[in-house]
Formats: sequence, structure tokens, C-alpha cells
Amino acid sequence: CTLPKVPGPCNAYFVRWWYDQQKEICSSFIYGGCQGNNNNFQSESVC
Repeated sequence: CTLPKVPGPCNAYFVRWWYDQQKEICSSFIYGGCQGNNNNFQSESVC
């Protein structure tokens, strides 16, 4: 969860969640479908 948010370069449109360590909350973002990292969750509750 210390990793940054990485939307990736692909053009898919998936709503995902990432843990923002500075704000200490989970926030949604649009994931393109490739080249992300492990700070990428399918739901807020899993985040």
C-alpha cells in the first residue's frame, strides 16, 4: 500500500481503488487494464 497509484497506459476503463498513504484513505481511480502495481483493488472494502 505504499506504492503510488498507477493508471497504466492501456485504454480500458476499470474503476479501481488505491490506498493513498498521505491521506490515509482509499480513493477510486480509472485503471487502463495493464502495467499497474499491487496498490490496485477491485473494491473499497478490499482496499
